[in-house]
Amino acid sequence: MEELYIFGDLDANSALYNFLGQQNIPVHFFNYHEYYTGSFMPREYLLAGKVQVLQTQHYLSKKKRLPLAGALLEGASFNILKVLRYYANRGQELSVPIANIESLRESIPNCAAVPELMGIEGNIRKVYYEAFDTIIKDF
Repeated sequence: MEELYIFGDLDANSALYNFLGQQNIPVHFFNYHEYYTGSFMPREYLLAGKVQVLQTQHYLSKKKRLPLAGALLEGASFNILKVLRYYANRGQELSVPIANIESLRESIPNCAAVPELMGIEGNIRKVYYEAFDTIIKDF
């Protein structure tokens, strides 16, 4: 077993979590409505505590957070373009959405705040999902 995903309520004690930690088995919790609520990560699992501290430091520092958020959006939008180009190379007419996303990507380095990046990401995803009408017949 690699991981546990718990949907709903679970009654457990520390003995269970000690065992799961010793076996390096992370546990992910979801509430009744299947929304992610948190995880138990074994100590050695990706140096969980250290990673979480570093993630928090980056989140709290605008100097670190903005470039990281921009890099994540660059990567996500790169992958989106890769998917659209895949279908364009197979005969789908996707030149307009590809051009629109490329144009939106150009503004990523000029963003001064995370909410601006979030707006660009929303627009990129809107164009991407609208392209599904072309990629998937009767979508």
